[in-house]
Amino acid sequence: FYLELNTTDYEVSVQQLNDLLTDENGDFFMPSKHFNEVYPGILLGNEKPLNKHGLFSMSTNVTHILNAAEGQSDMHVNTDVEFYADTGIIYHGIPDIDTDRFDLSVYFEEASNFIERTMAMQGKVHVHCQKGYGRPAALVITHLMRIPPPVLPAKQQAGR
Repeated sequence: FYLELNTTDYEVSVQQLNDLLTDENGDFFMPSKHFNEVYPGILLGNEKPLNKHGLFSMSTNVTHILNAAEGQSDMHVNTDVEFYADTGIIYHGIPDIDTDRFDLSVYFEEASNFIERTMAMQGKVHVHCQKGYGRPAALVITHLMRIPPPVLPAKQQAGR
């Protein structure tokens, strides 16, 4: 990892995180869009951009899909490699179970490597789960913490 954090300096409780993400009624704020490009080539979102055939609109230029909720229950997104077989989209799934006992961290390196391979191919990856704000965000944030920070052009560095 390129970023090392001393977590004792940044302790945040689950309640504090929930307070940041909920309104006065205790309801979670939902993302206003189905996906956002949060970093060049990385789209973070929910399952909605997939049409009935499982394909993105051509305008997104998505080449890779990282499904952070692969499975067949109501809380999963039921897609797999076969689902995208004839589309040209490269697929990778994380068989996550959305419970407080599931350790998503065991998939951080695997997911980051998939995103990194996408970037190396000049591709664009959509990282998603059903709702689009928990599991995929954790995978993207972990990936961004692992990569070196972008090098600014000399003009921008001089302005700092």
